[in-house]
Order: sequence, then C-alpha cells, then structure tokens
Amino acid sequence: MEPAAQRIRSLVHDTPLGRWRYSVLIPGGDLADAVEAIWEVEGLQSYGREKILPNGRVELLFNMGEPHWLLEGGERRPYRDAWVSGLHERYLVVGSPARAAMMGARLRPVGAHRFFQLPMRELTGAVFDLDAVLGPWIASVTARLRDTRSMEARFALLERLLTERVAAARSPDAGIVWAWSEIERTDGKLRIEDLRAELRVSRKRLVDRFRQAVGLPPKALARIRRFHALGAALGAPGKIDWAQIALEHGYYDQSHLARDCQAFAGVTPTELVAARVPDGGLVA
Repeated sequence: MEPAAQRIRSLVHDTPLGRWRYSVLIPGGDLADAVEAIWEVEGLQSYGREKILPNGRVELLFNMGEPHWLLEGGERRPYRDAWVSGLHERYLVVGSPARAAMMGARLRPVGAHRFFQLPMRELTGAVFDLDAVLGPWIASVTARLRDTRSMEARFALLERLLTERVAAARSPDAGIVWAWSEIERTDGKLRIEDLRAELRVSRKRLVDRFRQAVGLPPKALARIRRFHALGAALGAPGKIDWAQIALEHGYYDQSHLARDCQAFAGVTPTELVAARVPDGGLVA
C-alpha cells in the first residue's frame, strides 16, 4: 500500500462561506472495511453555526485549535480536545471558532463497533468526550497529533493508531455485517423484511442485533442512508424535478421525500439545497 502522504487529496475552498483547506485520506487494506475516511480541515469560516445531518457514520474528532460547541436544549456545550459523535436520527447544531483546525475519522458503524468494543446503542444519539469512553490514553493521542507539524505525518499517525486498534478487535456478528452491507449497497432502497428472511430471525431479534452491533434498527439506518444518498446527488440551487428525484432515490413520492427532509434536517427540500455547505451540512 502507498504511504499515507501519497494518498492524501486536498481541496482549497474559497467562497463567501470562508477559505479553508480540506484534506482526506481513504484508508486501504483491512482498515477500509472499518473506516470510510480520515480527514483534516484548517482555515476560516464566515458562519458560526452549522447543522450536521445524519449520515449513518460514527465520527471521531480531534481538535487542534479553539474549542467547538454543541447546542443542546438552548445551552452551549463545549468540546475542547477529542470527542465522538454516534449515529443520529436528527441533525445536530454545532458551532466552530472563526479559525478551525481539526482532524477526524469517519467510521462505518461495524468499524466503530470494532474500534470501541462496546454495544453501539450506548453511543447512539449522543456526543461524548473520547476520554469518557476510551479512558485517559486518548489524551496522549490528541497531544501527539497536535505536536506533529507535518500534515502528512499526522495522517500517517492517525491511520496507524486506527489500524492497530481495529486489527486487535473482535469482528461483529457476521450476519449483521452482511445485512448492514446490503443497506449500504442499495443506499437504503431495500425491504427490511428480506434481510430478516435471509437471516431467519424474528423482527425483534433483528432489531436487537442491529442495536448491539450498529446502533440503530435496520429500518432507521436504511432511511438515513437513503436520505444521505439523496443529499449527495443534489446539485446547485435551481430548477429541480423533485418528483423524479424522489422516485430515483426510493421514495414513494415527493411528499414522502419532504417528510424525511423535515425529519432529518428540519428544512424543506428547497431549503436543503440552498443552505448546504461543502462538507454536506447546512448553515444554521
């Protein structure tokens, strides 16, 4: 496999929203089954708050600048060092300093199960400081990332740490890994009953096993992945045939699509397009 430095791709974003560099590394080898991407962002933003939309992924975040915060119940909850965001069924409102500097790893749910080695339902719908979940050793990881001056070296370090921890872990239930991969493969456009029949388990047993290894029931995860695929396919604001888009992404009709937009993002489909920022979130 090529060294990390040769696999990093960077994009400089420069618009009225701000100017920043976004760099990403797609892991190879066995780590690719657990981690979708390792990323880093550094630069200036002109907006203070952002809606982070559900995407069916667990995020590890390492801060290398000023504190970020999460708006919960009208209160600002600060995050200074490292934290994890589990699977969510509704958007989060987060705030960032004007100059942001952060690294992260986007874990597939079954990869997160291997990384944390705990029931994934314990992380669902929540954001935790990483040391509260993994213990004080995570502070040394954050410190090492902050002390590493080269971007390429930071990516190599985080990739190595993720590889070591995932490689030493026990894999989740093989049947659930298969069912989750089917949801991924179809972007959520499948019948959950077909998964249950293939695994020869009851509906309750399937839901329980998904909550343990993935964090959400299969139907909820399928809805999220369908909505995420919709968002990724939308272009710039303008004339959009929403009825056609709805059918292409497995919705019954345009009203069905609009209900999911409201459920996951708190906006109409038109507002979803107009408020997007390059990372897939929305200006709040």
